[in-house]
Amino acid sequence: FGYDPESDHPAEGYPIDQSTMIEGGPGAPSGSDRHALTLNKNLCKLYEIYNLQNFTNGQTPQAGSGAVWDLSSNAMRPDGWTSADAAGLPMLPLLLRPDEILAGSITHAIRFTTHCTHGYIWPGSHNAGSCDATFPPMGARFRLRAGYDISGFSANTQVVLKAFQHYGLLLADNGSDWYFGGSTDSWWGTTAGDAVVTELKTIPAAQFDAVDETSLQAAANSYAAAPPVPGVYTAVTPVRLLDTRTNGTTLGGGGSLNLTVGGVPGNATAVVLNITATNTSTAGFFTVFPTGFGRPTASNLNWSAHETVPNLVTAGLGGAGRVTIYNGVGSADAVVDLEGYYATSAGGSAGEFVPVTPARITDTRAGSGQANAGMHLGPTGTLDVQSTGAGGIPASGVSAVVMNVTATNTSAAGFFTVFPTGVARPLASNLNWTPGVTVPNRVIVPVGIGGKVAFYNGVGSADLIVDVNGYFTDSTASGASFTVLSPTRIVDTRNGTGGFNSPLGQGQTMMVTVAGSGGVPGTAKAVVLNVTVDGPTAASDLVVWPDGTSAPVASDLNFVAGQAVPNLVIVKLSAGGKIDVRNDFGSTSVIVDLVGWYG
Repeated sequence: FGYDPESDHPAEGYPIDQSTMIEGGPGAPSGSDRHALTLNKNLCKLYEIYNLQNFTNGQTPQAGSGAVWDLSSNAMRPDGWTSADAAGLPMLPLLLRPDEILAGSITHAIRFTTHCTHGYIWPGSHNAGSCDATFPPMGARFRLRAGYDISGFSANTQVVLKAFQHYGLLLADNGSDWYFGGSTDSWWGTTAGDAVVTELKTIPAAQFDAVDETSLQAAANSYAAAPPVPGVYTAVTPVRLLDTRTNGTTLGGGGSLNLTVGGVPGNATAVVLNITATNTSTAGFFTVFPTGFGRPTASNLNWSAHETVPNLVTAGLGGAGRVTIYNGVGSADAVVDLEGYYATSAGGSAGEFVPVTPARITDTRAGSGQANAGMHLGPTGTLDVQSTGAGGIPASGVSAVVMNVTATNTSAAGFFTVFPTGVARPLASNLNWTPGVTVPNRVIVPVGIGGKVAFYNGVGSADLIVDVNGYFTDSTASGASFTVLSPTRIVDTRNGTGGFNSPLGQGQTMMVTVAGSGGVPGTAKAVVLNVTVDGPTAASDLVVWPDGTSAPVASDLNFVAGQAVPNLVIVKLSAGGKIDVRNDFGSTSVIVDLVGWYG
């Protein structure tokens, strides 16, 4: 080997002979890469050679370098060592393969090259660059932005672009700019293969984000990434963080703002925000995500023109403790209240989550048969609702409750503020509505005196419906911790995502397998979802509950014909990791975005 000190010398030797395929063929120039990749499935080893020269029987093969990978291990090359690629990375797992394209799924990053590099970062192990720090390092990952519209590309190219968006490209060697490698296959010379290459050449480099993932390395000399650190929840009395109506930062179409979330500790991993969109000029949406990360293909709030829409949002924190709020279309104002945060536990079990099957604990409509029936809320009226010891919530061990709050029979534009009984009412709101509209929103609120929660109605009159579906523990009880995920769309009946290709009809229930999707393990006990209805044909409600149990007397979304309505849903999973979603009237498209899980 030309780079003998940085090459491996396995006892079994390299499994090559005169029939071994060499990149570029046997006539490739002797100074070219001439890579040769062989796989021994019995030994579970990958052998990769750089610049393998032609040889005959009896000759000792000559090559630039050789690297052997134990595929049962996450061990890296020794620090500073090269491989068949200059970055010290394996080639075979990072090649673009036609069989994966035709199967419709690529589940790994793709190797690529640039004409010059500077240094190296994990998962790279070797520096082969001669340029200054304005050039990228070996091992850097570049990910196609999630918001880049791929709908106009062919189906095969979309498979590749989805991998670029999810897994990205890894900088593996010096070479032509944005040159990615593929496996040797005659398919590339077909019309379909040529179309993929031609279409990929049109993707602007500016649509890729560089992702610094060095902090994810689990241990020295290992390719393994550290798993996300689970967090426990601390509910706070709501605090207003932002109101673009008063600070002149109304969001235009395609506009975004970065919001620093104050009032949370430095080890906070995610926050719970109540976000309200108002002064909406057209039908549109907000997407909320960690600042510095790629914008996901998901939404948190959806609205029709001139609607005021609230929604509870769980979002991971990005650089400097910030989240980004992106407005898709038209103009809209954003009002943001902090409701709580997740952070690494300092010990004990306080702040862990216990899911319960949804249950109704209050319905002020006359004749409802529920607690507080007939207790219609007038202007500036407050109702204290017993939350512990009701609907499956225990009488003790509870720090905060998770509830779906619905305002109905609303006589005027107004709002509800939800807060612990016995504390001063905060300058914040949880639900906002226009006259005659039924509006739901998820609320996480600390329990107050006697395990009660106060509901304040600001203007006009309204009825109040409260469904509970879980609680967070105090130090005397235990539950599950939370892992935040990059939002992932797992169901969209408008385009077949998740295997559902048509709107959910009247009285229909769809069973959704959540475990195994978007990073949720089979051990998860509950999940956080953002559920949206779009284009409903009639006034209706959506109910979400654990599969295998009876449908509860509760609702998660309420809407009228033609309305796009989102709501955060925290729901227990069945033993098989499944949930049920039912629509009661008319038909509607259903979109489900995965936000995180408890386990």
